[in-house]
Amino acid sequence: MAETLDQIFVLLKHWLLGYVPVGLQPITSGIITVVPILIGFPLLFALTTVWSAKAWAAFRTAMAPTASVQRDSFSPSPTD
Repeated sequence: MAETLDQIFVLLKHWLLGYVPVGLQPITSGIITVVPILIGFPLLFALTTVWSAKAWAAFRTAMAPTASVQRDSFSPSPTD
């Protein structure tokens, strides 16, 4: 079981290629290899970005709720 568990994606690819005609197997193999990478990396990057933004916002609010309030840049400064 442990020997095949680390090869699950290779076995899945070979299983899928069994349904494809022999002449189309090389191009289909390339597509099956590249498409998950092109979809997976941006998806993980987007999820990580959203999660980190939410985590930092919660952290800032928990540490100093008034520190994130910005001053109005058009109001006169206290020294005027």
